[in-house]
Amino acid sequence: MADVRNRFGKRLRYIRRMRDLTQQQLADEIGVTMEFISLMERGRHGASFEVLGKLAEALEVDVSEFFTPPEKK
Repeated sequence: MADVRNRFGKRLRYIRRMRDLTQQQLADEIGVTMEFISLMERGRHGASFEVLGKLAEALEVDVSEFFTPPEKK
């Protein structure tokens, strides 16, 4: 399970940075703490379905994007 959390966290960080958002900005947008965003990005904490939905909405992606590796160019 830790592997899934790690991959999710790396993808979350990648998408957040592509949207040019700080952890604090994303946290404010979805109603959690910056520490919680940090824990998810480091694979230390998972996300509930509710949080996944909020993240997807705030980052303007489908939930599946958090589990899909970026295309290699």
